[in-house]
Formats: sequence, C-alpha cells, structure tokens
Amino acid sequence: MGTVKHIKRFHYPLFDLLLLAVALGLGFQVLASAYGWAHGNWLSGVMDVPPNESVPFMIAGFGLLLLAGAIIYLWNLDTFAPTRRRFWVFLNALAPVLFLGIWLTGWDVSASISQNMTYVSKILVPLVILVPPVALLAGEKILGAICLRLGQWAEERGWRPLAMRLFAGRLCWAPGDAAVQRALGFLCYEEDEFAAALSRLELLGSLAGADEVRVRALDQCYRALGRYREALQCLLRLRDIQPQTPGLDRRILDDYLRLDMNQEALDLIESGRVKEDFDLLLLRQKLNVKLRNHAQALNLTARIARQEAAPFKRSVRLYEELLDLLPDNIEIKISLGMLLLKEDIPGRRPEGAALIEKAWLMDKRRLNLARELAHYYCANRDTERAVVFMESLVEGGDTDPEIYLRYDQILEADGQIEHALSVVRRMVEVLPEDWRGHAHLARLLLDRGELPAAETACREADLRAPGKDDPLLQHLRKDIERLERERMVTAIAEDLDANDGEADEWDDERVDKRLELIRQLITMERVDQAIDQCERLLEGRPDMAGAVEELIKDGLRHVQQGYRLRDYLGDIFFQQGRYDEVLEVYRLMAGQSLQPETVLIEGCRKILGRAPDHMESRRELALVLRGQNDWTGAMDVLTPPLTGGNPAMAPEDKALWVEAAYRLDRLDDAARVGVPLADQLIGEVGYVMMLIDLLQDSGQYETAYDIYQKARAANPDDRRLQSIENQVIANERHHRLMALQQRHQAGTITAAEHFQKAELHHQLEQLDEAITHFQLAADDPALSPYALAKMAACLCERGMLDLAQETLQPIELTRDIAQQYPEIKELFYIVARNLERTKRYRDAAQIYKRIFRADAAYRDIVERLERFS
Repeated sequence: MGTVKHIKRFHYPLFDLLLLAVALGLGFQVLASAYGWAHGNWLSGVMDVPPNESVPFMIAGFGLLLLAGAIIYLWNLDTFAPTRRRFWVFLNALAPVLFLGIWLTGWDVSASISQNMTYVSKILVPLVILVPPVALLAGEKILGAICLRLGQWAEERGWRPLAMRLFAGRLCWAPGDAAVQRALGFLCYEEDEFAAALSRLELLGSLAGADEVRVRALDQCYRALGRYREALQCLLRLRDIQPQTPGLDRRILDDYLRLDMNQEALDLIESGRVKEDFDLLLLRQKLNVKLRNHAQALNLTARIARQEAAPFKRSVRLYEELLDLLPDNIEIKISLGMLLLKEDIPGRRPEGAALIEKAWLMDKRRLNLARELAHYYCANRDTERAVVFMESLVEGGDTDPEIYLRYDQILEADGQIEHALSVVRRMVEVLPEDWRGHAHLARLLLDRGELPAAETACREADLRAPGKDDPLLQHLRKDIERLERERMVTAIAEDLDANDGEADEWDDERVDKRLELIRQLITMERVDQAIDQCERLLEGRPDMAGAVEELIKDGLRHVQQGYRLRDYLGDIFFQQGRYDEVLEVYRLMAGQSLQPETVLIEGCRKILGRAPDHMESRRELALVLRGQNDWTGAMDVLTPPLTGGNPAMAPEDKALWVEAAYRLDRLDDAARVGVPLADQLIGEVGYVMMLIDLLQDSGQYETAYDIYQKARAANPDDRRLQSIENQVIANERHHRLMALQQRHQAGTITAAEHFQKAELHHQLEQLDEAITHFQLAADDPALSPYALAKMAACLCERGMLDLAQETLQPIELTRDIAQQYPEIKELFYIVARNLERTKRYRDAAQIYKRIFRADAAYRDIVERLERFS
C-alpha cells in the first residue's frame, strides 16, 4: 500500500519577497560601497576593497542568491497546487540575476578595457536580467508538454510506474491540469498507492459532481486507509448514480453496521432494497432489539423460528435473550414455550411446558395454551396433570374434538362412566357436526344397556360421518346388531328349551328354528354352542346332515376364526367317507394353524388309518415329510403303493420315492426305479439332474450320459443342464477310457478299441497317448487309412509337421476311401493347411492335389491349387 502523503507547500510570495529583499539589500550595499569609495565617507569601510573590484564577493553574493532561488523554486514545485503562479516564478528567477545586473551596472572598466565596453555593459544589463526568467517560464511549458505526451505514451503501453513519474513531472509545471491529476490518481490506485491516489482524486472536486469510476476508486482508497465514513459516502453517491447496482445496498448495510448506525441499517433493510434471507432476518431482529423495538423483534423471532430447522438453536437463543430483557412479557413466554414444546427439541420439552403453564396462569382465558398442555401431558402419560387442563377446556367449550375424546378415554379407563358421559354430551353440544361425539355417546349408552338411545346416537353419527366404512362405526353397528341378535338368540333358545322332550320337538317348524339358532350362533362366532346345537339336531334328525353342512360352509365364509368349525365339518366328511373333501379341509386348517405340518400329518394319518389306498393323502403326507427332510418317513409312506402296484400312483410320486431312496444312499434301488421313469419325466429337469447325479454316484456313467443327451434334446435352452454338460461328458469319457485301459492291460483289446481309446485320449487332449493308439489301430487294414489320417492330425497339433506328412504318404486316398471315411478328406486338409501356414507351399500343394483327385469339389481346393500354380 502506498504511503505517499500530501505535504502542503509554502506560498510563493513569502519566499519571493524574502529573496527580493536580500537581493536589493546586497545591491544597495554594493552601490553604497562604491559611492563611499568615491567620496571618501564612512561607507568605504564596509568592504576592504571596492565592491566593483571584489570579484570573489560578487561571485559569492550571486551564488548565494542563485542557490536560495533554486531551493525556493524546487521546494515550490507543488503538484497539488490549484494553479501555477507564473508571476511569482518570474520574480523568483529574477532575484539572482537582478543582483548580477546591479553589479554589471556599477562595474568600473576604465582600468581594464576601453571606454566603449561601458556602454556595452549598460546595454547587456536588461538582457541579463530578463532573459533567464523568460527562458525558465518557456522551459516549464515545454517540459510540461513533453512529460504529458510521454506519460500518455507510457500509460497506453501499461508502463504505469513510468507514466506516474511523467505525469507528476507534468503537474510540477502545470498543477491545475485536472485530466492529468485524474490520470495520475487512477495510476496510483491501480498500483495500490491508495494514499497518493486519494490525494490526487480529492483535488478533482466533491463527491456530488463525481462520476461513477472516480467514486468507486475513492471508495476503495478510503477503505484501504480505514476511513469508512468517507467510504460510506462514496457508496451512497454510487447508489445515486446507479441505483440498480447489484450488491450495492448490501455493502452500504455493512458500512452502517460497522459504524454502529443501527437506525440507518434498519431503515435500509425495511426499505426492501436488500434481498431478505435468513441471515438478514437474524440481523433485522438484532437491530430491533438494540433499538428497543421489542414487539417487532418478537415478530421477527417467530419468523426465524418458522424458517429454521431443528434443533432451532438460534431461535431459542433469541427468545431467551428477549425473555431476559422482558421477563414479564407473556407473549415471549408463549412463543418460546411453544417452540420448545411443539418442535420436540431434545431435553427441553418440559421447560417449554413450564413456560406455557406460567403464561396460562397469567391469563386462563387462553384456551389454546391449555390445549397444548393437555396434549403434552397426555403424550407423556401424566394423566393427573392432563385432566386439569382438559377439564378447563371442556368447561370453556373448546373446539378441539381430540380433547373431549381423550378425556372420555381417560375417564372410561378410570371407571368414571357418568363423568365420561357428561364430557361426551358436552362435545355433542359444542361440536354437533363431529360424528365421533355421537358415536362415543352411542358406545357409552350401549354399555349402559340403553339400546334405543344408543341406536339414535348411532344414526346421528351415520348422518355426519364422511365415510360409512369407519372402523368405529362398523364396530358400533356390529355391537348393536350383536346385542339385538343376542336378545333374539336368547328368545329362540328359551323357546326351544321350553319344548324340550315334547312330541313335536323335531317337527319341521322346530327344526327350522334350530337351524336359525345355529346360523345366528355361527354369525356371533359362538362356535362351540353352534356345534352342540348341530349335534343335537343330527342326533334327532340325521336326514338334516346336508342342511347342517351347507349351514357350516356358509358360516365359514363370514366368521373370522373358523378353525374349530372346519374341524367339525371335516369330521362330518370323515364319517361319510368323503376323504378328498376331508383332506381339503385339513389343508385349509393347516393354512390357519401355527404348525401347519403337524395338522397335515395328523390329518393324513387319520385318513390313511381308515383308507390306506387313498393315494392323495399318501402324496400329501410324503410331501410334508419331504419338506421336513424326513426321507425315511416319506419312503415308508410311498413304498406300499409302489410295491403293491397302486394304479393311482403317479410318476411324480415314484420320483419322490426315488429322491428319498437317493437321500438314504439306497442307490441301486433308486436307480432301479428311477431310470425307467426318465422317459416319462424327461421334461422335469430337476428330477433328471437328480437322476444323473444318482447314476454317476453309483458308477453308471454311460446311462447318465444317455439320459443327459435325451434331456438336452427335450430341454435345449435349460441352463441347469448346460451347466453340468462338461462334467457329464468328462465322466463318461473317463469311464470308457478306464474300461479300455483295463482291456489293454489284459491284452484283450482289439484294433477298433484301440481306435476308440485314441479318440478318447484326443478328446481329453492327451495327444501322445492318442498318437500311440491310432498307430496301433492302423494295424487293422480296414481301419488303417482312417487311423493314420487321425494320427497325422494329432501330429499337426503337436507341431510335428514332417511326421504328419510322412504318415499321410502310405494312405491311398481314393474316392472309395473318401466315401467310406467322410472325415478323412478334412484330416488331409488340416495337415495341408498347417504346412501352408508354415510356408511349405510345395508340400501343401501335393496334399491338396491328393484331395483334388478324390473330390475336386471339396471346399476351396481348386482355388488353393490355382494360387500355388
């Protein structure tokens, strides 16, 4: 930052007059000394020699005056002066030469030169006196113009330090040039020489007439120097010039705050010129507190609380600060209490409730406070405290229905039914359109046995309820219906008991009444009583079994808990031998039981105890035991129909028996039964995969491979079969290879078996063994061409191309051989392609020719031979 300061210069007249006085004094001394020498008076004693003859004295006097003039001139080169006083510059330059002119005028030249020189000296005196001051003024003008041009040139090229020096030089001789002062001020500003820039820019006039650029520069300079009041004035001026400048009012607000101009800051905020955000809202609240606008501060704090997120630390702190300032203010207590209570600030809800309670004690007419306290204490299960406020709300006729309903609930739980009834009636009086009041009134009246009044209240609730499916109304209607039904059932039961043992007990009319009684008991879910009535009816009228069955089935569609009723229906079916329906009943019962497997197992064993050939029960029982991993039990259940040849036994049942045998490691039995099933269940991939695993575990790899091939053909896209393909094929090949190896070791292997063994080695990429057995298979004349060709292909895979070529030489590739072994041409072609790939074109061409003789149309033989030719 620049530290240049403006030092106020002395005015020219003071120094010029002093210098002129000195010059005149010295001149007078010289004249007086000369006159005294001529007339012999006392003035001759001033100098030891005549002044006009004392050259050192004259030089000293002239030098002294010249030095003083130079000092005064340089000292008064004031770049901050409003104007250049050229008259005083002229006098300042005149003073030294004036002394010289006086000396020349009094110079006696009679002793040194001719008399004519005296007249010359008198002519030169005015020139000596006038030329230097005039030359100085002209020089100042020329130098000022040069500095201006060079400064502008340097400024255009961005050479700011040089431009600053040149402009300063210009101002030394033309300080009143406002354009140069402005340019120099902005250059100082750009170089962060804020003090120097400020001293220049202030000379350009007041802020009232300043343009935007100069005002912004002045603002920056004032701020850099800590002069914030002047900076604030700059911002205010900027707002006058450009009132829509973004962020300008925010900067003015910051300056107001920095300078403790709180009222001005608040006025600016409330004017709407600064966009309000959450931080500005906080600031506005603090300013109102400082200015003692407490009502406005409270409103703003409420706005802050609405905008702030939990845990509302700032809002709570602001309310607490206001409460410290105004401890008796009820509105502050209410606002803070509501915030602490309703926003669920951790650990501070009791404090909020205490504040609200204090406010309520100050003004009990405020029912909203009592309502909040009632809800709070209910939520905290402080019933004793909640009741105090609920009672006050009920007496005051509060319009919050939840208060009445909650109060009614508390009173009912405490056994104060009469008081609860009065509360509900008060709710109906205050809130007649709230259907819940009528519904609760109906409930209380129903509990007291006042059925007609309860029905009336229920109808009122139905008229006002927004929906007829509300659970409260549904239960109320059901209870009313239940009470009516109970009275009706009681009347029917009493009538039937009154005629018990009479002759007409089982006539159709009495039977219909008993059926109606059973229907009502089932509807009321009095299942045991309904079953007792069914037993009595069937005992007296067995022919009514169908009606009872239909009655129970219809009841099962409506009752919530039908387990016991279903069990009774199952017993009816069981006695009638309807085992399929019995099993279906047990399945439904299992769906309603916590232990469904136990229900099914017991039900199936019960059926099988009477009907051992009921295959559906055996199947259901076996599946349940399978789900429990009880493979022995599942196998025991399915063995009788399997061995007995039960025609109802499906392939899936046999497959389940096979799975159980497999799990119990009875592999031979499982394979014996499972393999014949493969064709019937070839589409059941899960069963097929289990059977393949079973056969491989028992060493029947070829059978497993055959079944796998059939399954793949039937299910080509099944990924499960694809995943085991390599394993099944590899196992089958290894099994065949081991069998052939045993025959080879026993010496009973044939040439054809050597060929098979060589093929297996080749498929397993065991090339050395494959080559050996292809060579042994070639001992059979019938197999020799094909075996040698295979052997040559294996040698190619090993990279042994010379041996491969030699191996093919004894083979006579004729058309008959090519037809007998269709693959042999491809084997020759493989060897030729390998030779061609290694650039043995001659050898490859020979083999291509042999293929050509056997089949000229094979693949691209002709094209390859043309390429070689």
